[in-house]
Amino acid sequence: MLKNFKIKLAILTACMSVVGGRTSAENQRDVTKPQGPKIHGVKNIITARKVEIGTVIAILTTVLAGSAFLIIKNSVKSKFKDNNEKVIEQAITRAKENNMDFLRLKPENEKKLRTNIQKFKKLMDDRDFFDKNFIEFSHNKEGGPNPSYTIVKDKAKAEKILSFDTIFNNLKDCLSGNIKLTEFLISGNKGDYFGFDFGNDIKIYLDFTKNKEISVNYLSKQYHCRRYTFRIPEND
Repeated sequence: MLKNFKIKLAILTACMSVVGGRTSAENQRDVTKPQGPKIHGVKNIITARKVEIGTVIAILTTVLAGSAFLIIKNSVKSKFKDNNEKVIEQAITRAKENNMDFLRLKPENEKKLRTNIQKFKKLMDDRDFFDKNFIEFSHNKEGGPNPSYTIVKDKAKAEKILSFDTIFNNLKDCLSGNIKLTEFLISGNKGDYFGFDFGNDIKIYLDFTKNKEISVNYLSKQYHCRRYTFRIPEND
């Protein structure tokens, strides 16, 4: 983005130089000519050149201003990106060094975890995937360790209970660095169930325990647990 900004700035400078040079040359030629009936024509040429300069400056200044705005916007949006990646790596390191053997993340399971993280990131690049591969939605109202769940097979009804965009946008903002990740949650030692804690009473878990399915669990004090389940196509 910064490189493109510099290129556009160079183009602006070059254009101003060319147009300015043309105007200067016209002026010099006009000065050497005898003044007479053509004086109005000379003035028109000079005025036209001034309009050209003004137009070029206005257009390219707008482009450059837009580029500068995007640089600042992207910088703000990605301010937590390094932090979020660091939080994930620190959590994986802690899991690998866990004193309890049944919770320790072994090399083969670390590999599975990283594979699932990359698979999750790939799925997040295509919002339509989640609409096309919806299986079911389930939710509980009471919370607690053994809640009873209501299963909804109709996506339109599920969206009325909790729009999937609420979940998707949180995860997308986490990946882009737009929101800060407080903790990366590794549940168990198998590498197929992990989550994101945003420090605002919202946690989102990704569940890859079922073959060719992914469940996205949205946990909060307000909603307790809401779960969307999607089919993962064979080629993914």
